[in-house]
Amino acid sequence: FKDQYVWRTVKQTLPRILGLTSDYIGNIFQVILALRLVVGSLTAFRLAISLRDLAMSMFGLSVAQAIFPKMTEMVAKNDMVGFQKLFSQAIRTVLLWTIPVTGIFIVLRTPITQLLFGLFSKSGDFTDTNMVSYALLFLSLGIIFYSILGIVTRAYFSLEDSMTPTLVSVFTIFFEVAITYTLVNLFSHFDDSLSLSPTYFISNIDNYFINGNSTAAIGGIALASTISIFLNLSILIALLKKKGSNFFY
Repeated sequence: FKDQYVWRTVKQTLPRILGLTSDYIGNIFQVILALRLVVGSLTAFRLAISLRDLAMSMFGLSVAQAIFPKMTEMVAKNDMVGFQKLFSQAIRTVLLWTIPVTGIFIVLRTPITQLLFGLFSKSGDFTDTNMVSYALLFLSLGIIFYSILGIVTRAYFSLEDSMTPTLVSVFTIFFEVAITYTLVNLFSHFDDSLSLSPTYFISNIDNYFINGNSTAAIGGIALASTISIFLNLSILIALLKKKGSNFFY
């Protein structure tokens, strides 16, 4: 630990380990809640997560991984102008791809899930399809946020600041745990048609604390996940702007 490079590596690694641990804790909590819901909820949620992650990997996270070495190189050369331009261009590129992909997933979520169940499921029961489609609706809203988050997080890592993303991640995980429980309870009282009414969130306060038995409950976990990602991204962007006013051209 007397070597400065070893110490720098340890300082950057330990916060990332803590961040990954907090993510796993959040995932475990989601699994526990899904197991409390109607049969098939956990499987439906995992399939919806897989579909969302597929879109993010293809059109969002791939860009973040590609530019990370270049961002690190620019920081090492103290080329902050180039770093900021590259960061801004990456954000615009991700938006160019993820906005239409998000729209496609939202509009065609039911045909996509029905196609998958038609190919790989022998039960012929479309109840599971509805649950996957409903979860995918709310998870799809997070494709844009999650993809941009990958770029913003790597910008912090390039600046040798892994502590800030970790602390923000831990905070948002605790926030997600709190809202997941309440949203699952609320969504579990929706009727079988899976209809949504904006006034429902205000006029049925008691349902936030009482668990029902609707298949729509899986949407509460999905929506909480998307809200948490948006909060995480918003905080990191706000803090990043303090590091330099020209990060967003």
